[in-house]
Amino acid sequence: MRSLSRLMAALAAMSACATLSAAPLALEEQARLVPPDSRYTHVSEVAVDGNRAVISAWREGPAGNDFILAAFLFERSSAGKWTSVATLLLDQPGSFLGEPDPVSVAVQGDVAAISWLGNLRIFERRSTGWVNTGTIRNPPNVAAMGRDVEIDGGTVIVSGEGPQMQVLAYRRNASGQWVQDGVMVAGPTRNVVHGHGGDTDIIGNQVFFGIPFEEELNNAPELASWLRTTSGWGNRGSFSLADLADPRALAFDGGTVLVNSPVWAGILKLKLAAGNLVPDGVRLQSADAFMLNRDGRTFASTFDIGSLAAAGGLGVVGMFGDDLRGEDAGSVHVYDIGANGGARPIARLLSSDASVQQFLGKTVEISGRRVIASGDHAAYIYDVPVDLSQPVVILDDFETGNASQWTPLAGSSFSVVPSNSTLVYRQSSVAGDAAASRTGLDWSNQAIEADARPTAFSASGERWFGLTVRQTDTGNFYYVTLRTTNRIEVRKLQNGSISVLASAPFPVTLNRTYRLRLEAVGTWIRAYVDGKLFVQARDSVHKRGTAGVRMYKAAVDYDNVTITPNPQVTLFANDFEEDVPFEWTSVMGGYTHVQDGSRVVEQTSTSGDARLIAGTDTGDQVVQMRAKAVTFNGADRWFGPVARYADDYNFYYMTVRSSNQVSLRKLTGANVTVLDSAPLPVTTNTWYTLRLEAVGNSLRGYVNGRLVVEARDSSIAAGRYGMAMYKTAARFDDLLALEP
Repeated sequence: MRSLSRLMAALAAMSACATLSAAPLALEEQARLVPPDSRYTHVSEVAVDGNRAVISAWREGPAGNDFILAAFLFERSSAGKWTSVATLLLDQPGSFLGEPDPVSVAVQGDVAAISWLGNLRIFERRSTGWVNTGTIRNPPNVAAMGRDVEIDGGTVIVSGEGPQMQVLAYRRNASGQWVQDGVMVAGPTRNVVHGHGGDTDIIGNQVFFGIPFEEELNNAPELASWLRTTSGWGNRGSFSLADLADPRALAFDGGTVLVNSPVWAGILKLKLAAGNLVPDGVRLQSADAFMLNRDGRTFASTFDIGSLAAAGGLGVVGMFGDDLRGEDAGSVHVYDIGANGGARPIARLLSSDASVQQFLGKTVEISGRRVIASGDHAAYIYDVPVDLSQPVVILDDFETGNASQWTPLAGSSFSVVPSNSTLVYRQSSVAGDAAASRTGLDWSNQAIEADARPTAFSASGERWFGLTVRQTDTGNFYYVTLRTTNRIEVRKLQNGSISVLASAPFPVTLNRTYRLRLEAVGTWIRAYVDGKLFVQARDSVHKRGTAGVRMYKAAVDYDNVTITPNPQVTLFANDFEEDVPFEWTSVMGGYTHVQDGSRVVEQTSTSGDARLIAGTDTGDQVVQMRAKAVTFNGADRWFGPVARYADDYNFYYMTVRSSNQVSLRKLTGANVTVLDSAPLPVTTNTWYTLRLEAVGNSLRGYVNGRLVVEARDSSIAAGRYGMAMYKTAARFDDLLALEP
């Protein structure tokens, strides 16, 4: 078992190097590749090179506990249509161990290769089509071959396993036959062979091979490398990864190597310098690290990492456990790994037909800017655009005293008015339809989020209030409604005709503030309340338009409107039901778990500062939690959420204080600045729901759903998030950090 102290030491050493995570562009597939033989209903491995792709697939055999394997090659026409042009493998019996051993595939130019269960077949494109020009069985001293196959520059490599792990290389000889060009051996000696080798990659004359940790051997994970010269393949040595990574997946792109890292629940990036590998202090970690389930209580990690790929300065990470579009629906994350030596997330690839346990991203590959990813029933093709620019996030808190950027629907009664020490956009009529749309907005992907407080409903009928997206005119848009019949619904208005796309029970009461959000990203329409997903639907009728607010026979106050071109990202979530120590990258104070209705975390020290900080650096963020003080040690002690935690001396924080105040503050260097404050009765052993928002230069603090403090400040651009306290023993639960 890995030493916790070693894990924490590694975290402390590298936490300062966390990569700034801007909101990546959300993209759906350009094409979906389905096995041409309809009997094969499961896709496993994928490969792509320009306009060619290979996928492997499997089906259950007649016994019900066996598997039949296949592989198919596709080509893309000049019109952009992908068509199956060759069957490379069909009706080959597979494994009988509960799940099929995959058929590994590779393609480059006019050469394709498939490997499985000790077999390697090489195909070449001739004038008559694709022809099998090489068939290799397990060579001597190799008990198992075929876990990974790769091609580059006329060399085919395949991983294998005997007493030690191996990489076998094949090239054409002078007669055009495929012959073994070298055997590369690495890793500890085993008494029992029980696999098919590790993950490997090749570029030109360089090969890397991963030797993962094996409990029975207690070996240190490492990367072995070889270089081909005129005298053959020479071992360049190995790089010990210790606790930093476990290379069950790796990718090689010139001077960069990516390996999966269970320590980070992400990817470690290493740099090849003068023939040696060194960590460059960068990790690739999905911003959407955790997903909050609809009940608001259960949190699930999405760090199920599939394969990796890298090319042309882009790194691709398959995250097949991502729950954004359903439990284990999966996604693929694309990073710019050449940007100033760092790793910037630039795109998140999603499937338009996402479903539970689709496992998108179990295997991935990249060619240029074209990415292919496996799903359970198909392979998905994406073209990552060169221009990744997105519209600037729109913020409107109406503190200017006007709503000049909004266009009301005729008959509405909108005005900007004071309410509880702030200004709101109030619609006061309950006579009928009322709406306002944001002027000058015409986006495809968009999400609008706002505080919405209904203040009056008409005396009869079903009344509602909500938000709109992709509105082109008064008769065409999507909208979410909170209704007096105690339901939340997502609807479509198309040429004046209403369709209910999704609905769920939801209690609606007057004078309660709801943080309401509506997204239209790709073909998915999703509605959230207070950060939790409640209803979703798929529809492709409305492609783009503006966003706004809308209601029927309801008077509503709207405030703190945010309009973004991205889906909501759950940066971090923890309900403290389990111990996951490596989530926390900065720890001060003493912590234990106790029962308080549910399992919560308690910080027990009252001697000074205490804090828990988590995640990777982001700019826009919303930090929410339940918290209560157990003991205040002295006067004016405090506890609360932290946002944009750049380091120990630079962050924003909201404090609930024993002096019966709530205070919004920033620490810059050694200086504390009070940005805003308000009275708040504070008692020990009372739970408070706290939310701190840092979006653009707008800072807002909420207590129990009510906005109590706000300010504008731009001195701290990005950071992590968490909780802090001073001379206060406090309990915390349901920590949630979101990127709007």
